[in-house]
Amino acid sequence: MFLALQGIVREHELDAVTVKCQYELSQIFGFTPCVPLSLLGETMPVSCEGDLLTTLTEMLLFFLTGEPVSYADIHEILEDRILVGACGFSPFSLSEKETRCIGKWGWEAFNGLLNSSSLRPIFDSLKNEMFVL
Repeated sequence: MFLALQGIVREHELDAVTVKCQYELSQIFGFTPCVPLSLLGETMPVSCEGDLLTTLTEMLLFFLTGEPVSYADIHEILEDRILVGACGFSPFSLSEKETRCIGKWGWEAFNGLLNSSSLRPIFDSLKNEMFVL
């Protein structure tokens, strides 16, 4: 799937990609685009779920920074950190090398592989505060 997406990007000179993964790819074809998008996200803005607003936001951040970007849902706000995550996508360069992990979906609604890597802390120089991307 990664090579097919990469070919479509080149053929149509795309600046960003979003893939509607739920439920067709997962339930009908038994595959999710999480890992291919995590790889493609190293070089361009990508999102899943056909989310155009997220894709546009990522494009703005990517063009401002020139760095891989991602999105995440806020799961928990704690006193010293915010726990965020996406269903199974994030460019691998945004994760801690020790925690990079590709796994199989663990519930019946989805079939396929996901990127289950922990995002790396940013602003490491701040000792009393931790921020995650």
